[in-house]
Amino acid sequence: MSTLSSTDIANLALARVGETTISNIDTDTSVPAQKCRLFYAPDRDALLEAYWWRFAAGRASLAQSVSTPSFEYDYAFALPNDFLCLRTIWDECADGGNLPYTCAIEGQFILSNESTMKIRYTKRITDTTKFSEQFIQCLKTRMALDLLYALSRKSAAASADRLQIELDKLLVEAKMATLAEQNRVGRYNRTTWNDARRGYTDTSLANLGS
Repeated sequence: MSTLSSTDIANLALARVGETTISNIDTDTSVPAQKCRLFYAPDRDALLEAYWWRFAAGRASLAQSVSTPSFEYDYAFALPNDFLCLRTIWDECADGGNLPYTCAIEGQFILSNESTMKIRYTKRITDTTKFSEQFIQCLKTRMALDLLYALSRKSAAASADRLQIELDKLLVEAKMATLAEQNRVGRYNRTTWNDARRGYTDTSLANLGS
């Protein structure tokens, strides 16, 4: 994981737009530092929401709230304090565990007609030592995009186009790296394509293997 601080990440972004570095993102009174404070947390959280980063992955079995919805849903479940966005809802089933439950997120609660609730979600991670290197590359590029205009850099539009292309490329690389390391179902638990072709009834497309 990373050894960089939020100040280090801000300085990487400032360097991309040709600006001098800052001493501390939280206490520095310079204009660049003020702009970095303005963008850092929103850009970090938006980037966390944009992709299923492994370092920000969380699981939780939610407890029913004593308060219930007044209509439409039977139960309410309090979301974790570090909840940023929902990824999947889990159910013990033969199709890999993910079912398209009808639910709604309202405020700090998820509403459902199911009496239990297990979720996979993205955590709001503020500790920079937990960031992956790919996330840092994306974050400093996203901040550089915002800083271009905030610091009135010359040729901001042309530079922004280049940075956006770079950010898009970095996100694609991050997704490919995640897929390369992912193994959702163990090899000996997977149904083969030959089984699917022969019409075995327990075949799930989510579990198909080689």
